[in-house]
Amino acid sequence: MTKRSTGGLVGSFSLLVALVSATAGISFAQPAPRAMPDTLPSLRMAAAHTHRFTVPLPLAEAFTLFEPIGEKRWAEGWMPVFATPDDAVLSDNTVFTRTVHHPGEAPRTSIWLITRYDRAGGVIEYRTVVPDLRVSRITVSCREIGEKETAVSVTYRHTSLSEEGTRFLRELTEEKYRASIEEWATAIRAYLIRGTPATP
Repeated sequence: MTKRSTGGLVGSFSLLVALVSATAGISFAQPAPRAMPDTLPSLRMAAAHTHRFTVPLPLAEAFTLFEPIGEKRWAEGWMPVFATPDDAVLSDNTVFTRTVHHPGEAPRTSIWLITRYDRAGGVIEYRTVVPDLRVSRITVSCREIGEKETAVSVTYRHTSLSEEGTRFLRELTEEKYRASIEEWATAIRAYLIRGTPATP
């Protein structure tokens, strides 16, 4: 016997009610709407920050430093793990994870999705989720300003998922964000001088 879907049963019942009402003059009372749950907890918040720096490379070379594998060249401890072999071929749907180990804390794994991969335009955008902490959109835009000089703009848009996540956003001041992105610039220049990856 073929099992009918729930959606089909509900649709058939609604049609039956309508037909009976029309032919017998019977009025069926509609249930009162339920109150919507609180979907905007007061302990959550959103914040956005942008900072810019320059890289002493042509645009095409500079852009590769912000791809998942390219970042291993200069970011200590950066170790992306692609969800499938196909994800290693970068596209707007590439998925990977990253696990961070902090002393005295349990490892924390974040999930990453490339939502815009525009190599010609010099833009790569990520969505990342740190469960029970925050959701972030990261946009890196590269613009050539000289034969061997590229301007890089990095924007993080965070939304907290918990009290801990909100605490993180409140503590992330403009000064702290600027300092963290300047660390990118310092690490990239160190890599260009050193010539070997920060994370093998």
